Amino acid sequence: MGKFLLLRMLCAVGGLFAVDGLVFRTGWYAGWMHPDSSTGHYERLIVHEREQAQAGGKRVLVLGDSRTGFLARIADERAAGRLRFGNAALGGTTPRCWYYLLRDMDPEANAYAAIVVPFGHYEDEEAVDDLRNRTGDLQFLAERLRLADAPAFVRSVSSLQAHVQAIRALAWKGFLYSRDVQDLLRSPSRRAQTIETYRNWAEWVYGYQGEARSLEGLEVDYARRKITFPPGLDERARADLMQALLWEPFQPKGWMYEYRKEWIGKIADRYRGTGTKLIFMRLPRGPVPRPAEWGRAKTSAAREIAGRVGAVMAPEAFFEELEQPRLFVDARHLNAAGMTRFSELIADLVLEQGL
Repeated sequence: MGKFLLLRMLCAVGGLFAVDGLVFRTGWYAGWMHPDSSTGHYERLIVHEREQAQAGGKRVLVLGDSRTGFLARIADERAAGRLRFGNAALGGTTPRCWYYLLRDMDPEANAYAAIVVPFGHYEDEEAVDDLRNRTGDLQFLAERLRLADAPAFVRSVSSLQAHVQAIRALAWKGFLYSRDVQDLLRSPSRRAQTIETYRNWAEWVYGYQGEARSLEGLEVDYARRKITFPPGLDERARADLMQALLWEPFQPKGWMYEYRKEWIGKIADRYRGTGTKLIFMRLPRGPVPRPAEWGRAKTSAAREIAGRVGAVMAPEAFFEELEQPRLFVDARHLNAAGMTRFSELIADLVLEQGL
């Protein structure tokens, strides 16, 4: 009886893995996932950039998250036909996501004349959240992670909880798609309609102009830990500014240095010796930058990697003209005017390299 039960259990587990493989590891489900999901955005970006690479001409890719308020349309206009820019600044992504994005978007490491890599700081300043254990990365990487990636990916996390989630997701991708599948089954017709509305996603992104509102009137007294808010700002926006600008600095534990050394290092090594130039840049720090003496990090993985592979490092002050309230919509994101000027400056930075 015991052997029969064990056999049934093994058959059940084997059946689950077989279904998981057929549905989620063959690419079949990719055509049905919600286009507004993390995976959907990530996959659509890969497909779009592959198509653009086939169009020819010198291409430049700008990586980043939502803080990288880049408008490819503005950069293209600035470059006047000499270069074509691609926007891979996807909200919520991290350097770990960028590595896998480039691996599958540019498999031969020859699609771009240059790749622009953003940093919040060149020094390895740390936030509360340890990026090594950011399990949200798995949602972006659901279609991209292979079983062969498991050892390196699992080693890249440090907490027990993150280890468990990473192993579970890599072994059975259905865990990552469970909510999406439930939503699809509730109304397949609605999902089909939603997918259809995203057919012109690339055109929408290219034509996006940003938000007009600003933080005009914002003043910060860092010595007294006091903020004068712009008129009309709601409580939620005020709390966000307080949290983003006045948090107390703390001594780095070293995880950011190790994390950047691993994932930015992998990107750099992938393009080392190719015709692709890597350009590192420090993003605008905010509407009213925190005092320099509040920084505690003494290490700089960015500088070490740039020196090792010959990457270009933009001057730290390159975007300082943007660090003013009238060019920001909140504590982290540029508004329409800020995004426009930011994109022009990125084009100038790349053109300065003589590409």
